[in-house]
Amino acid sequence: APLAAFPPSAPACIPDYLALPGRLGRARDPAIRVRLVAAARSQGTPKNLPDLPSDALAAAVRRATGADHLAGEAIWTTGPPTARGDALLQAMSAVDPLLGAWPAARLSPPGPGPHPAVVLLHGHGDTVEEALTLRFGDALAAAGFVVLAPSLRAYWDGACEDVASWALLESGLTLMGVHLAEASRAVLHLRSDPTVDPARIYAVGHSGGGFVARLL
Repeated sequence: APLAAFPPSAPACIPDYLALPGRLGRARDPAIRVRLVAAARSQGTPKNLPDLPSDALAAAVRRATGADHLAGEAIWTTGPPTARGDALLQAMSAVDPLLGAWPAARLSPPGPGPHPAVVLLHGHGDTVEEALTLRFGDALAAAGFVVLAPSLRAYWDGACEDVASWALLESGLTLMGVHLAEASRAVLHLRSDPTVDPARIYAVGHSGGGFVARLL
C-alpha cells in the first residue's frame, strides 16, 4: 500500500490498546486513576533522580512502564519495493498477539550490506511519510542506513490518546510502555535481517518519538 494510505491511527481510540489489559488477564481498577492523580498533585516533579548503572536503569524503566509484561516478537510483512531516490521504499505491517497490528515503512540503501540501521520514531501529529521526509529518514537512507519507521498509534488524536492512556494505567500498564514494546519489536526485526549489521542499530525520534527512543 502507498504510505499515503496508512491511517494515522486506528479508529475508536485504538481498539488494540483498549483490549490489551484483557489479553493479559488484567482487570481495570478505576481507583488507580484517583490515586495517581492525588500522588501527582502532592509530589510534583521528581527531583534528584538516582544515577543508576545501565542494567539497573533498564530494569527500572521496564518496571515503571509495565514493559516487563509486554515481551514478545511481532510478525512483519513487507510489500514490494519502489524506488525512492537511490533507496528502495517498502510498506510494512507488524502483527503481534498482544499489541495488535500497525503499519511501518522501510527504506533500504543500495548494496547488499550489512548496513547500519535506524528505528525512526515520529512524534505527535507526524505520519510515517513525514518521518521519512521532515524527520530525516530519506537523508539517513542516503547516508547508507536501513530505516525502519513504525507508526506510533494514538499519536494523532489527543482525546484518543487520553482514553488509551487511562485504560492502560488503570490496569497497571502505561501507553509509553506499549510504545516501548512496539519499538523493541522493530529492533528485534532488524536484528534478524541479514542485510543489517546487528551491532549498529540505533534509535532516533522527534518530539514524542524522541521520548520513546530515549526509553528504548
